[in-house]
Amino acid sequence: MSILYNHTLIIQARLGSSRLPGKVLMDFHNGNSILDILIKNALSFYDKKNIVIATSVSKENSALLCLKRKYDVDIYFGSENDVLDRFANIAMTKDSEKIARICADNPFIDFKLNLELLEKEDDDFDYLSYSINNTPAILTHYGFFYEFISKKALLHTYREAKEAKYREHVTNYIYSNNDLFNICFIQAPKDILDIHNIRLTIDDKIDFELLSKVYTYLFNGSYNIEYNYVIHFLENNKKLLHQMKAQIEKYSKS
Repeated sequence: MSILYNHTLIIQARLGSSRLPGKVLMDFHNGNSILDILIKNALSFYDKKNIVIATSVSKENSALLCLKRKYDVDIYFGSENDVLDRFANIAMTKDSEKIARICADNPFIDFKLNLELLEKEDDDFDYLSYSINNTPAILTHYGFFYEFISKKALLHTYREAKEAKYREHVTNYIYSNNDLFNICFIQAPKDILDIHNIRLTIDDKIDFELLSKVYTYLFNGSYNIEYNYVIHFLENNKKLLHQMKAQIEKYSKS
């Protein structure tokens, strides 16, 4: 795939996790943090001028400046609680009409899988993502997915969405209002739907150590580990799936 010069990629990240503080800068694989991995992955698909880390003004997040020096990508320090405000202010500084949003809790994001969506839909969408059983895939614990938003829809949401749940969760207002936006969902690949108990998002130390082990086993020199390789590996490692199931159950109760 060619480099996307007309899209802005925003990586949502913070260091103040209550369950595992600083997780996105911890050594995840061979000296690389999760953010190192995501940025190196992103640089294969996006122009570095269009990659932005969106974080808050909390003092602890100043440690993220090391990534600006390392990769020459932008970092935006915005509102602590109003995440939508962060995204809107970034969008207003960019010429891009499309925004891609990813979360730094997900080291196994498959950029190729997500960018295939752009080949399946016309460019007039306001929101584009995979879905899993009628749920936006980014809301699940699979950890492979991200989402695309039009700048127009993002700024409309910024102006109109006042409730706290919409300010904290950037795209909730958009996919909750089918009548206002051109929303495109594509069902996730069947081989993802056919395997249960995959959890590739990181909340706590158990997640971190488990996923670091999986990543280290699968890493073959490319930072984009394609989802089907992950699935095949986990299908043959039931013990790992059992551990993931336990984490799913723990957080479904919290």
